[in-house]
Amino acid sequence: MEEQHSNTNARTPGRDVLKSAKKSIFALHRGNMKQARSEIEKASKCANKIEKEFLEAQPSLRKGSYGNSVEEWAEARLFEYWLLWVSDSEKKRVPFLLHNEIRKEIEMTEDEYLGGLIDLTGEIGRWAVARAAQRDSDSVERALASCRKI
Repeated sequence: MEEQHSNTNARTPGRDVLKSAKKSIFALHRGNMKQARSEIEKASKCANKIEKEFLEAQPSLRKGSYGNSVEEWAEARLFEYWLLWVSDSEKKRVPFLLHNEIRKEIEMTEDEYLGGLIDLTGEIGRWAVARAAQRDSDSVERALASCRKI
């Protein structure tokens, strides 16, 4: 059965991007920034390899599961960036208008970026619920303000 799973994975290389992106989101919620960064980088490398090997020749392959995995990566990357921004006391960075910046890491369409940005609100909401359980009302208010801006 494990061998069959590996063969399926070989036919769907976008699955590796999606899997690493999801792992990074889980790590971010646990506060494990190092593991999250590692998974985000792993997903980036895989996506860039797919881009070169398949998508440059056949851009239509982008639609479907690969596009969905890039959205998930964008969500993870934006959540990572947002967590760094929210913990920055000086708030020097702009947390949402990062399309051009993160496209340097993975090629993505505007729709894929927007899908990740919209899904980011769910991660911010989950983060806020955890903060509310700790009675951290300032963090909950920052999360709400961020979701409203999105």
